[in-house]
Amino acid sequence: MFLNCLYKYKCVYSTKRQIPPRKIAVLHFTRRPYPVDPAFFGQNFIPLSLSACSRSEQFREYGMKNHAFVREVPKCEGIRKDMEEISRVRFNTELHFGYGDPRVVLSMVKGMVDEGYLPVLDFHYPVQDSRLMVQLDKALREMGIRERVVIVNHLHITPQYIRAIPGDNDIRGGVRKTNAGRILQLEPALQVSDLTIGVSEDAINAFRRIRYNQWDNRPDGALLRSGDLGEAIGERYCAILNGINPNLYTPRTEDEKEEGRASIGLNPKLGITASYVARLDGLKGGRTLIEILRRYNGWYGGNRDEWGFVLACADIIQPTTRLGYIKDLLKLKRLIESDRLKVVIDISKFTRGDPRFRDAVIRILEYYANDGGFEEIRKMRIFGGYVDTPIQGVTDVLLHTAVHEALGLALVEANFSGAGVIARKVGGIPEVIPTNKEHDLKVYERGGSGRYHTRTVSYSEHGILIHQEGAEDSELDATIFMQIMDLLKPDPNGKGSVAPIEVRDRFSEATMTARYLDAVIRANEVRV
Repeated sequence: MFLNCLYKYKCVYSTKRQIPPRKIAVLHFTRRPYPVDPAFFGQNFIPLSLSACSRSEQFREYGMKNHAFVREVPKCEGIRKDMEEISRVRFNTELHFGYGDPRVVLSMVKGMVDEGYLPVLDFHYPVQDSRLMVQLDKALREMGIRERVVIVNHLHITPQYIRAIPGDNDIRGGVRKTNAGRILQLEPALQVSDLTIGVSEDAINAFRRIRYNQWDNRPDGALLRSGDLGEAIGERYCAILNGINPNLYTPRTEDEKEEGRASIGLNPKLGITASYVARLDGLKGGRTLIEILRRYNGWYGGNRDEWGFVLACADIIQPTTRLGYIKDLLKLKRLIESDRLKVVIDISKFTRGDPRFRDAVIRILEYYANDGGFEEIRKMRIFGGYVDTPIQGVTDVLLHTAVHEALGLALVEANFSGAGVIARKVGGIPEVIPTNKEHDLKVYERGGSGRYHTRTVSYSEHGILIHQEGAEDSELDATIFMQIMDLLKPDPNGKGSVAPIEVRDRFSEATMTARYLDAVIRANEVRV
């Protein structure tokens, strides 16, 4: 049990359980409305998973509370009530709007301390600007209660991710000055936080390397060399894998999969279907995905005509933000007209599979949607609607073209649902998809040049990982993905290979909760 660490506390002990010296209240700091955030739709940040897990017996027994602050206050009272209802019932979370004034946060933290709580201020980077963390740290010291509060710096990125923030949907061309600024912005945050959490071993180890000024010997490393930064990290770091709801991501029967595909209008005669669950941008390999779809759109004959594609991404909610990719999708007439390509909004994370909240979630998403094209897209044949069942559960394979990835929770969700995975072997993805075999793949260039490349792939029954070499080359990478896809056949039993028990345990909400509480208690102990 994770509470074994409490022996070091002066706590009440009985043969049945141990009670922490103070109740714990976690305040998650998010940038936009919570828990339904259209800007990060399709990603399962820890605020969602942890709060969802707070309904577990473990949290209730030990007095855990969850609070969430959001900066944007809905102008519509009905939308606000929808959000509060979803937070309270689905996520057991108290929702507070308008924390732009730090005095609101400080007042609440002071009240929690007076009531005997240990407040945990969890700043999720890059979702939340870390400057507020520094500001609150100073104010809490002036109030004389800083030692009674734990500040967490939660990293949902790797250093390479920050370096590669794309401009104009392209990760090539070097590091922009704004990226260097974002990296350096972490320095004061790491100095004031009591605990730094990474969402994968790869992510936290990459930040640990900062203290040794390695940064993979990149030429722009001089921007990052700060002796104080390495000392600020010290040993106050850990990796906590995001957890998912095992009841939501489960294998479906063939009838259930057919029903799910029919509900979004996919062609019923398809032999095999692929899903894509991510944003459409450079970091997620958007150009490679578009190139794959473009080739299937122009292909006639063979097993490639049996493939269908479902894209679950937030970009259609705010289409002007990814206009280039949306335009490219709408050009794929043959796939669209044959109902082999659908774009959907997967709301299963927000309803937790409860149909009572379907209408409320849709109202909230549409309230925050841009007016720049979403209404038009909803009328088009490519739009498959809102889906309550995780899209990985009704498709056969997940295509994950990301060039950088701290963890890749969509891959875990796919394996929990029995779907295979084809992805690049980058970041924390090898922690998600364990492989035990390798193969050198000979890939010929397009255009009949006769030149070929050798690319290594790692694989197991749960997925195929393509070893990344250098920057993204969308033409070549699309060829590699498609060469693998050509070898795949539909699973006759329709259930695929489900993640083994040990993987399910590692990524369960209960495991995440236990590790999170353990890390917070230890951080408080070391500081005190």
